[in-house]
Amino acid sequence: MPRMSVVFTAAAVAQRLGVSEDLVRLMAEEMSDEDGCITLRGIDEDDWNPALTHQGIDAVQELIAEFSQLSPNLTPSDPRP
Repeated sequence: MPRMSVVFTAAAVAQRLGVSEDLVRLMAEEMSDEDGCITLRGIDEDDWNPALTHQGIDAVQELIAEFSQLSPNLTPSDPRP
């Protein structure tokens, strides 16, 4: 894996893609560092935030497209597919 030098928050990715932050976080749950996503952990187990590389943003777009095909009623602002 290439060295990461820049990562983007879920909020930044959501704004860039025109989708909800919840949807980006949901897609990130299915990703690993090999997909361009690292997890920033907080104090509690539920306190986490995804950080996405450019590759990770591409992967999120692909996952959203796949889920959109499975669920045609999915809109970009929906938090769950």
